[in-house]
Amino acid sequence: MKQRDVTELLARADDLAVQNKSYQEVYAAMAQSLSEAWADLNKQLDYRKMLLDQSINFHESALQVSRPALIKPHPT
Repeated sequence: MKQRDVTELLARADDLAVQNKSYQEVYAAMAQSLSEAWADLNKQLDYRKMLLDQSINFHESALQVSRPALIKPHPT
């Protein structure tokens, strides 16, 4: 959910309140919106974790490959 969507939802909630509609409808809409935003955030965090895990694996592998070259003495 983007900032624009949140702003639109809040504006719609304000309109409903002004029109004396049930606050239950407003709260239900806000809860649904929050639920969707939370799910999106969790997806983004899971993706970020996967990228960081892959980065760690890559750097550990690169270190294992380069370590023998750093330790092995050069022939003279």
